[in-house]
Amino acid sequence: MPIAVRSLVLLLQTPLLFIEAAVGFEPQCVFGKRSQPPGSKNVYKIGVLANRGVDKAIQEFNETFATYLTTMVGPTFDPPVSFEMEPVTFGTVSAIDKFEQGFDFMFANPSVFSCVESEVGATSLLTFISRRVVKKEAHLLTKFGGVVVARSNNDEVNSLRDVPGKIVGTISISGLGSGQMQFRELQKLGIHHLQDVKQLLFMGNQGKIVKAVLDGSIDVGFVRTDQLERYIDSETGELLNLTRVKVIGEQSGLESDGKPFPFPASTPLYPEWAFGAVRAPPDIVVSAVQKELYQMAQHASIVPTLETCYISRNCTEDICRDECFWVLDKSTFPNCDTTRDLAHFAWATMAAGKYGGWRISLPYMDLRNMQEA
Repeated sequence: MPIAVRSLVLLLQTPLLFIEAAVGFEPQCVFGKRSQPPGSKNVYKIGVLANRGVDKAIQEFNETFATYLTTMVGPTFDPPVSFEMEPVTFGTVSAIDKFEQGFDFMFANPSVFSCVESEVGATSLLTFISRRVVKKEAHLLTKFGGVVVARSNNDEVNSLRDVPGKIVGTISISGLGSGQMQFRELQKLGIHHLQDVKQLLFMGNQGKIVKAVLDGSIDVGFVRTDQLERYIDSETGELLNLTRVKVIGEQSGLESDGKPFPFPASTPLYPEWAFGAVRAPPDIVVSAVQKELYQMAQHASIVPTLETCYISRNCTEDICRDECFWVLDKSTFPNCDTTRDLAHFAWATMAAGKYGGWRISLPYMDLRNMQEA
């Protein structure tokens, strides 16, 4: 276990007065051990939809759903609780069926989540805030869309009306940014995604879809917005040169949170991925998990100030981390329990997942209307 994480565990297991002395400001937080209802479990499982592959899901979200939640929520209960993350893939057994099999929480695209919500009774707790970088500028986004992509030198596909008769790749029949969004746009033009194409391939992984477009094994690919911009070209080992592909049916004037959407999209935008509870875990655990994920970005918000301090003092984090933390105005901290180690821990967790935080759940009514159309 990293030193910073061990330090956090010790802090979370320490009486309130010591914590106040350690962080150096007036007491505002009230810490105490919480007890679960009798018969509750001590290990909670979180299913994560692995739409870009199992390895990517583990690499990006194990830190959030296993390490971070176990560290932050676990020691606050007596006895302690822990969290395990398990990737859920599209396959012969639908992802929806898999989410029914023993998970306490789930993180999935809104399409899969809404199906689990209606069939199992899942409750949406938070909406994911993605962090995407375009031309060195970071964008925090709570919505995403779908892209119809073809090779730039494919003269047979230039509009959505050219899709009939072509070989098309999508992630699955229940995929949202790679599937249902594009199906809906074709439907508006009177084109059926199964009957009117030459072949519809369910490829289970958006990276494979992009690769198949590039190597010519499919004519058209359906992927989510920003998938092209972060795809690593297997031929060069670098980010994909976007001149090799073209976006079909690009829509204009799209906005997210009142700002122009930074990626090309062939569909309207819908809320980002949902995190929610499945099978009704104890309310006290649900509220603790929701609170820690929601406050993660607030803890991490002091890291840029700390890093500015390191640079201004011409020293490394290892040497100046204590000095730079003590000079901060603790009264401006978003949360009374923010510490130096917690800030860096939260920052590193979000960096691993390439996201900007979590917000209280957005409404998914437009999505449900699209699915029912």
